[in-house]
Amino acid sequence: MKNHIRFEELQSKNLKEIRDFLEKFLDENHVNKDIKFSLKLGLDEVCQNVIRHTYKKEPLPLEVTLDLNDGILKISIRDFAKHKTTLEDFQPRDLDDIKVGGLGITFIKNSVDEIYFSDDIETGNCLNLVKKIL
Repeated sequence: MKNHIRFEELQSKNLKEIRDFLEKFLDENHVNKDIKFSLKLGLDEVCQNVIRHTYKKEPLPLEVTLDLNDGILKISIRDFAKHKTTLEDFQPRDLDDIKVGGLGITFIKNSVDEIYFSDDIETGNCLNLVKKIL
């Protein structure tokens, strides 16, 4: 089962629609509430990071694709940034460093089983979050 959503100009106001899109898909596939909450938080953090850090608040397109096969969910977040992001750029801060903010990467990594970037994208990035849900 596969679902897809696209925004021509991603903005913070679109985050609720993205969360609702994921929640509806997870509800239709009878995913438990703890996994659902964690995945919504992780996806929201990724999209928020795209807006703040990748796009630097410039509204550019974003696509989210949900693909469920044999109990494994793959969430692909495709941005159209002018630069590439790598997993080395995707590092959480030290949890002993107490300050406001900066925990999004930790939330994302804790919400899924695997994270990787597709390497066949010419422009922008495609981040894939993989989670066994059934």
